[in-house]
Amino acid sequence: IRDRVVLETAERLRGAGLGAFAELLRSGRPIHVLVEQSTSEFGAAEAWQGLGGFHPGLGYLAVAHREAFVVESSLVCPERLAGDLVKMATSLRPGAALIAAPAWTATVPAWVQLLAAEQARAVPSFVYDPEAGQHWAERFDLSGNPQPERPWPLHPVRYVDAGGGAKTLEQPFTFAHAVALDPAYRRHFRILPEQAWSDEQIELGEYLAVPAAAVERRIPFIWVVADGGQLARALVTRELAHASRDRLRAWRILQELAGTNNEYARRAASAAREELQEQHASEVERVRNEAAGEAMNRLARVLMDFDGPLPVQTAPATPAAPAAPAAPDASTGEAAAETPAAEPAADEVAFDAPWIESA
Repeated sequence: IRDRVVLETAERLRGAGLGAFAELLRSGRPIHVLVEQSTSEFGAAEAWQGLGGFHPGLGYLAVAHREAFVVESSLVCPERLAGDLVKMATSLRPGAALIAAPAWTATVPAWVQLLAAEQARAVPSFVYDPEAGQHWAERFDLSGNPQPERPWPLHPVRYVDAGGGAKTLEQPFTFAHAVALDPAYRRHFRILPEQAWSDEQIELGEYLAVPAAAVERRIPFIWVVADGGQLARALVTRELAHASRDRLRAWRILQELAGTNNEYARRAASAAREELQEQHASEVERVRNEAAGEAMNRLARVLMDFDGPLPVQTAPATPAAPAAPAAPDASTGEAAAETPAAEPAADEVAFDAPWIESA
């Protein structure tokens, strides 16, 4: 069977063509399908189901067939895309390449559309090559995306404060930011004056970082730069916020497939750290007990292991009575010289080793 290439659109494959697409990927034949996707896919979602609907990721569905070569990318990086297509062309198995192309008639420049789609995780780039290895980590590659370790890419936003000074604010580029670039979707935003700001409003990146139930009474917004350079809050509709959360959840699935921010890996690492801490604490306690026992043994040897007999305190000596003076010699008639009495010796106590008066 000769290699064949089929050109299709994402809109058609989401309809009646989805079954035929799945059958082709399971066929085992070297037929490669080039699928053209709408830029950032929010235009197609609006026409097909609305922004509030769940986004069917055709690339993710293609990977689920396991034995097909799958490429999802865009024209934002032609060199990387060309390399991925060459890999697919040399694969003797079914393949699907989903490529995002700009809407050439839109008011937004084509390059801005492509870049926004990639930054907003609307059209993530990845390659799934079943022949790359035996393990999933070798087959799946998500490295071509901007800041793939983060939920959303972070970028500095320059603005002017109330005093006219230049400031910078680091902000995530979400799916709502990509939608805001197209004037056709302005109905999903509402600019608020500063006096209308309140604590009930929450920045969209923070809004999406927690479960929906925790912020159901909060109003999401994104920061925009007004004509004068000052920051302004643009409230986001619930429909667009839901679409942004859906894109984020899809991106997190791809992250876990690529081994980035994988919850199973995090749990395993946490369990390993806890086990290591327990082993360390147990070892420290064992060493402490051994050191205490050794210290007590040394103290006992010092107290009980003497080099000689127990020392005995000597009672003080009783001084001798002074001798009576010698009687005068009758022959000479002179008194004999008095001999001075000897001084008593000082009390002596011997201490050969330390001891206590105890049984």
